[in-house]
Amino acid sequence: MARSAALAAAQATGVGIQAEAYEAALLSWDQLDQQFAKSESTDATQGVERRATLSKTRLALSSRIDMLAAELKSKAPLYWDFRSPEPVPIGALQSRSGADAALLSDNEVLIVFLLMPGNANGLTFAVSKQSAAWARIGLSGEELQERVTRLRRQIDPEGYAVPGASTSSSDSAAGAFDRQVAYDMYRAFARRPDNSVGNPR
Repeated sequence: MARSAALAAAQATGVGIQAEAYEAALLSWDQLDQQFAKSESTDATQGVERRATLSKTRLALSSRIDMLAAELKSKAPLYWDFRSPEPVPIGALQSRSGADAALLSDNEVLIVFLLMPGNANGLTFAVSKQSAAWARIGLSGEELQERVTRLRRQIDPEGYAVPGASTSSSDSAAGAFDRQVAYDMYRAFARRPDNSVGNPR
């Protein structure tokens, strides 16, 4: 969706062709990376020659990407807002004047979850007009994944069926929903802040 919106913004400012060429160049760059990786496993002499050829192609492609990027940045800045959006500063969210003041109302709070894989615990960030705070999520990424999968399987047994598992298991029983697991997840995300950040303005 972001890519489609970016291309639409570029076309609206008359640089749609350049945006499409930029996207194609990035795809070619990824393909060159794959070819370069494959050349590592080829015969020593052939591999060196192949990598030398690919390096020249990458150098030329890098120059083309830089040229297209510079043109798009100068002629269609909105393209970059969709293509590579920058994080919104807390100060902008808490602004009470100018265009940024509309980003967050006095009675609203922006909440963002940063989930981590494996045994690591993620973070919850909350920003209001008055302050900002963060808290560690009470469950690890692995624990969250297991609980979410279990609840989804209970809600939609067919969509989240485990291959080879019996359809008579309690997780897939009609109407089953483990409220305790759901509540534990709620508690994990609703912990009190570990840190509070004052208004940066």
